[in-house]
Amino acid sequence: MNIRLAHFINALLLGSTLLTVPGANAAEAHKTYRWVDQQGNVFYGDKIPPEFAAQGSKELSEQGVVVKTNAPPLTEEQRAEAQRQEKLKAEQDRIAKEKSAHDRMLLSTFSTEEDLILTRNGKVASIDAMINATKSRNGSLQKSLTGMRASAAERERNGQTIPDKLRKDIAGMHAQINDNISYIASKQREQEQWRMQFETDLERFRALKAAQIEAQKKAGNAATTQP
Repeated sequence: MNIRLAHFINALLLGSTLLTVPGANAAEAHKTYRWVDQQGNVFYGDKIPPEFAAQGSKELSEQGVVVKTNAPPLTEEQRAEAQRQEKLKAEQDRIAKEKSAHDRMLLSTFSTEEDLILTRNGKVASIDAMINATKSRNGSLQKSLTGMRASAAERERNGQTIPDKLRKDIAGMHAQINDNISYIASKQREQEQWRMQFETDLERFRALKAAQIEAQKKAGNAATTQP
């Protein structure tokens, strides 16, 4: 049995195969493909027909050993799934990096739990001050608005025309009060978000500190057990 015939027999056992036929040198080497139809008939050629390309292929050395496996091309569904998985991994990597950066910030910014709590209290108090100041302004504006409305009502009772300026002042004052009410609500939401974030940060800070202490203990034990 000659070498080329042995190659073909090996190919029959390997399924759809890409066979490299030895030549005089690398420049003369060419590739022969092997495929099998649905009836089990074996064919050879320099190109695999499109209807058989999806099967994938294998490349053999001169000794009939598989040196390269060519995976079949992905289907549309497989490509879509691969892209979805790639995006998912990228998002997971982004979240992991952000978490790692946040952990470093916590450890570099705060030495103790008390430091973090003081920062939280200071932030909450700062927002409280803005809320209270806005409420105070709204109280003054409401008094002015009440006076303007009373003046307009008095004019109406006396059959007098309400000046355009007074009407505009009333409308502007009312809009400003509503804007301040919306601002107060937004600051209250911000305050609650800060409280929740600091609670999360405090829990994470405790876990990071506990991990640091545990690592230090292990390092100390390892150092004492060394000869």
